[in-house]
Amino acid sequence: MHSVEELFPPTNNSFNPLTREPTSEDRDWLRDRLGGRFSGISWLLSPEPEEEHYSLETLTVPEILKSVGHQGPEAIVASMALSEEQQRAIQVATTGQRTNPNWHLFRKGRLTASNFGAVLRSKRVTASLIARVLGQQQALDGVLSVQWGTMNECEGVRAFTTATQMQVHESGLWLSQSGVLGASPDGLVGSSAVLEVKCPYGAREMTISEALQIKGFCVSKEGETFSLREEHHYWHQVQGQLHLTARKKKK
Repeated sequence: MHSVEELFPPTNNSFNPLTREPTSEDRDWLRDRLGGRFSGISWLLSPEPEEEHYSLETLTVPEILKSVGHQGPEAIVASMALSEEQQRAIQVATTGQRTNPNWHLFRKGRLTASNFGAVLRSKRVTASLIARVLGQQQALDGVLSVQWGTMNECEGVRAFTTATQMQVHESGLWLSQSGVLGASPDGLVGSSAVLEVKCPYGAREMTISEALQIKGFCVSKEGETFSLREEHHYWHQVQGQLHLTARKKKK
């Protein structure tokens, strides 16, 4: 009678496959053997990038001021800078705008397009201008003209869709790479246009032809073409929206 060891003697007792680094030939052989077959092995060509872990809340101005405000304005500005990934995440997280708490949170403390005209046309910095830019003014939701514009914004979008047969996509808050500037168009049209709806309370019972007679009205007409007046503060708002969304046309 023979033992197993006698019947099947090991060829090399000292052999250990882990003592040798795999060669390119070894990898090629393994890849060929696994080709076309289901396997739980992943073929990694390069190290996987580390995931970026951050909380969107840390990107709000109040949180930035809380963490680095004591270090001065340069530290604050540096901390407001955003990566492209963060910009996209905030844009998505703020969709719905005034009905979305995130939108209010991320706008606070930033210069947004609705205030671009006021800043560009101001001759000096005043306390009221700073309060307006920082969102520290008294809430305007109760002002009749603001209520009218808010109530009829959706109707304006529907009217545009019906007249043009173009689809309008929701938009959130678009921030600059510096994180200082922001814009929230009322909608996105195609890949190159933004939609901004205006429902002037003072012209609510007028035709467009009648509204054009109002001094300082936001729209002018040449021939059969209607245009937004460049001297109106809406012009600066729309230009800011186009810049921050990287689009070329306004509707």
